[in-house]
Amino acid sequence: MDSGEIAALIGVGGSVIVAVVGFITTRAITAKTINTASADTLRGLDAARADRLWEKQGDTYTDALRLVRNRMAVRKNQHRARQVRWDDETELRIAESIADPGLPDIHDVLTRLMVFATQAVSDAAQASWNADDEYRAALGKWRNTPPGSQAQTDWDELDAAIVSANDIDDRLLDVVRADLHQLPSQTDGGQRRRDT
Repeated sequence: MDSGEIAALIGVGGSVIVAVVGFITTRAITAKTINTASADTLRGLDAARADRLWEKQGDTYTDALRLVRNRMAVRKNQHRARQVRWDDETELRIAESIADPGLPDIHDVLTRLMVFATQAVSDAAQASWNADDEYRAALGKWRNTPPGSQAQTDWDELDAAIVSANDIDDRLLDVVRADLHQLPSQTDGGQRRRDT
């Protein structure tokens, strides 16, 4: 083999090596580009899903808060009515202001809370509904108590039950507000929703 053939072989071999290295490099860069684009697409899809869930969660929380605020007003009125009685017209206006026909259905709201609420809100809502049940039980007990010393004891229990229920409802309001204003980056691993 003469020197021209050796140079040609070296040139061809060099070209092959450059082509192979170029192919491998292009393939690696393309794979990385595709992986990055896929990750960006998934992040975009996750963000769109989170946005839709946040809207549903916000609507659910708003409806739940309307029910809780109404329930607090009803309790206040029931408790006040046991202490002070206004004229019939005022009593009627108070009753009308509390009886909001536009309130959402409680069973619908509870179902949506089970689906969309974070664990903290779910726990606070459950405590709120339990406290309201305790208040209603104390109210029923007081209403069925004949006058006498037991009536005062039952009144004191009713008084304590309304204070407790209202405090727990206020905590629920605070938990909901905090949850709605919390950014995903402020939670454990960006996970806002409870594990199911």
